[in-house]
Amino acid sequence: IYLVAVYLVQVVTQVRVVDKDKEFEDLESWFASLPRAVLSLFQGLTGGADWGDMLEPLIREVSPWLGLFFPMFIAFVLILVMNVVSATFVEAAIDRAATVRDLQKMAHASRLFKTLDQDRSGYISMDEV
Repeated sequence: IYLVAVYLVQVVTQVRVVDKDKEFEDLESWFASLPRAVLSLFQGLTGGADWGDMLEPLIREVSPWLGLFFPMFIAFVLILVMNVVSATFVEAAIDRAATVRDLQKMAHASRLFKTLDQDRSGYISMDEV
């Protein structure tokens, strides 16, 4: 988020410097400073703000190419977050399955030893094997 925010602030600042007489209220409300741009991107990613509202002034005032870049960034980050969350759940499930498998092996071994211990002494002698 930070690197994209730096890029967008730089691009918006260049547009504002080149066209000093023009007002860029929409752009400034989203990308006037680095903290504001980071917050705007975070809001766009988490649903706190409609990222289409951020994109429209970027396309109109800066470059139509941002119409490709910005949605690709949003999609990339959302897919990345979904993969991290999914990986966390999958890893937890694999760990739990390994624990269950170990418990099943111990229960199987316990049943086997009880079956072998014919005199119920708690020990398995060579005669019982």
